[in-house]
Amino acid sequence: MPGTPHHALGDPRLTAIATTVLAAVVVGSLASVESRFADRNEYAAAGGFAYAVVYIALWAAVPAIFWHFAVNPMAEPLLFAGIVGFGSLVLFAQAALPLYLYSRWTLRLPVVGLFVVSWVCGYLFFRVGGESGATFTLFLWSAMLAPVGIVAIGGLGTIERRLRGIVDS
Repeated sequence: MPGTPHHALGDPRLTAIATTVLAAVVVGSLASVESRFADRNEYAAAGGFAYAVVYIALWAAVPAIFWHFAVNPMAEPLLFAGIVGFGSLVLFAQAALPLYLYSRWTLRLPVVGLFVVSWVCGYLFFRVGGESGATFTLFLWSAMLAPVGIVAIGGLGTIERRLRGIVDS
């Protein structure tokens, strides 16, 4: 159908495999380095920053290699910078929250939630074309989809804390 984004890798199965590997490597790496940080705030901030860099790089690389940007960074620099800045901040928060919960209370459900949100984000970023393009995709993720994921991750943390309280009682 015209105007519908397509898979940059050409096949939905390849997109699913690439997205799964990316999410597993990123989230697994972030969880595995927790013991190297003495301060949980530093861990969450560093992890959130690294996560945002990886996913912004994915978002930028896919259209640069397989397509083009609908909003030209040179023609609309303020709009482009605003969307990239907002997207980076949201991606940072998306990772920093579950990493903090993992570091503070060793909660694992928020990390699982981060994997799921990362998978959905990656799958969306591996799509190119369509009527809106990559810049709108990042804005859509940041303004509409990621906040739902962040709230869900917080909810998973609350559920795990309450379940642990029941079990420990």
